[in-house]
Amino acid sequence: MKKYAFLITVIAFLSLAAALYLWKLSNDPSSALILPEHGAQWIRVNEPTIPNVRKIDPIWAFRTAVHVDETPERALLTFKAMKDAEVLVDGVLVRSVDGNLDDWRGPVEVDLAPYLTPGQHTIRLTVVNRNGPALLLAYSDALGIRTGPEWETSKDGVEWKSAFAATQPMSLPSSRDYPAFRSFVSSLPVLLPVFLITFFWTLAYYRPGNGRAGWIARLTPEAGTLRWIIMAALAILGVNAYFNVPYTTGFDTDGHIQYIRFVAERLSLPYAGDGWQMFQSPLYYIWSGLFYKALKPFFTIDDTIQLIKLFTFAFGMVQVEIIYRMLKKTFPGRNDLVSLGVVIGGLLPATLYSALALGNEPMCGAFSAAALAVAFWILVDQSSPSRGRLFLLGGFLGLALLSKVTAVLLLPPIGLMLLYKARKNGRGGLLLFTPAFIAFGTAFAISSWYYIRNWLELGKFFIGGWDSSRGIVWWQSPGYRTLRDLYSFGESLSYPVFANFNGFWDSFYSTLWLDGMMSGATKAVGFPPWNIDFLVSGAWLAVLPTIAILIAVAAALLKPGESFRKGPLFAVMCMVIYLAALGFMYLDVPIHSTVKATYTTGLTPVYALLAAAGLGTLMKTVTARAVVYAWVACWAVSSYLSYFAV
Repeated sequence: MKKYAFLITVIAFLSLAAALYLWKLSNDPSSALILPEHGAQWIRVNEPTIPNVRKIDPIWAFRTAVHVDETPERALLTFKAMKDAEVLVDGVLVRSVDGNLDDWRGPVEVDLAPYLTPGQHTIRLTVVNRNGPALLLAYSDALGIRTGPEWETSKDGVEWKSAFAATQPMSLPSSRDYPAFRSFVSSLPVLLPVFLITFFWTLAYYRPGNGRAGWIARLTPEAGTLRWIIMAALAILGVNAYFNVPYTTGFDTDGHIQYIRFVAERLSLPYAGDGWQMFQSPLYYIWSGLFYKALKPFFTIDDTIQLIKLFTFAFGMVQVEIIYRMLKKTFPGRNDLVSLGVVIGGLLPATLYSALALGNEPMCGAFSAAALAVAFWILVDQSSPSRGRLFLLGGFLGLALLSKVTAVLLLPPIGLMLLYKARKNGRGGLLLFTPAFIAFGTAFAISSWYYIRNWLELGKFFIGGWDSSRGIVWWQSPGYRTLRDLYSFGESLSYPVFANFNGFWDSFYSTLWLDGMMSGATKAVGFPPWNIDFLVSGAWLAVLPTIAILIAVAAALLKPGESFRKGPLFAVMCMVIYLAALGFMYLDVPIHSTVKATYTTGLTPVYALLAAAGLGTLMKTVTARAVVYAWVACWAVSSYLSYFAV
């Protein structure tokens, strides 16, 4: 039991924290978390699921029939509506909307007895919301009614359809056009030879007694060579994208172009309310804006944007070198683990497809990954970190923060690591905080001007794209969250395209291991020119690296002291903090596109490290090693070909 004490403590702490947070949200009017109560379900309207941004306030009617044998003395109807409702009995108004849509958590009670006579009656509630869907939960013990799928919904009061339970999974009709099984079978003519060649090559390499190992060993690249091969392959991918991937591909491309042109034409920075993406941190747009201004006289706008995309893609390529150097420090003398990590990290789909589009994610990811690499360097080195390394760490952190605010999530684990190192190296008192002061002070000096500017002009250090203070009103489905959204998983293994409608984990998995949201396209005709069969096959091929990451997480928690000194537990801490932040955002901003693994591209070296560590645990025999190598090779080929447009 002592062996599992740390793991049990961590699980208990996280579970308690999650339970308290969910309890708070269930009573917070600003939260969209809904829970069933008193045997009644929350129900929603019967309409097709669409991914588009919406700007219309919904008004929907819900109704049910009830038979009364005799007039009751009291017939309380209790309801909660997202976010208010009028009540009618047989068309007679019983309760009108009071106009307060900001306090909808408390139940409303209405006595229907005065409106009921023996016979059949129709109870109707018309729900009004603002920037979200119309939802209803209602029950009456006296009348024996509770909201559920047997209720009906209507938008015009003429055509009525059965309501949906809010917990019923949403899915886009187009997602059914891309089943993972069919795509995997279609990819087998390419993947099966890759598997067999890699499998038998590995057997030959690790069994030198058969006389073939000499030339096989000479032809098998070491990790250092492999990283150059991957970088060369990525360079080809970037050039291919220049000619074959439309510049409009990517999330919110028009908004990013608007930001770039604003900087180029005005040589100044916008404020959060000036445009769709102008809440973003500025470094990428300053760089791209100056690039745009320099190229515009010589190229068309389309070609200029495509060249900026090449510059963006370069940040994705840089991650390969960062991953290689970090893994060499973490796994000294383990060429096999470094090679596996370089392949998985270098070809991680979330990094690839985000780097093939406009946006600040690749830049922030590269600077964040560089900061993590320096942090790992400091952690695994036995000596006290030099000021040069601390300034380097702070410099990368500052540039990351100036690229995208999500880099702030690196500060807690890096700060804890610096305190640990200072303590281990004999520092005490105020000297204990000196390394963190140097690193974070450098980051503050580089990035703080932008956030201070926001605070002085807007009253906040940072304003998110969903913040109502921007004056840009919008919402997307589903517009609410249920407990099922937090624990369900599986849709991304069957129908991974737009699996983000089915909960947190399906959303994260489908955007980490493939472009599950199709780079923000809302219609099949606007999908990027990816090779769909290879892309969708990634959902199955990613099962092994996912299991490997989970194995590495468990191993790190079982041996916390040793694991922290060597790096894996520090990697787990970084990943948990990012996932927790995504979870908070998922509950706070209840739209289907909230959770994208591209937000975590700065963790690409972490994913590579944990995957390599977990795979190392699985490679106990030569045959098992051959299976792992062959599987990873198939995954790598599929990932690369997914985004090679033709």
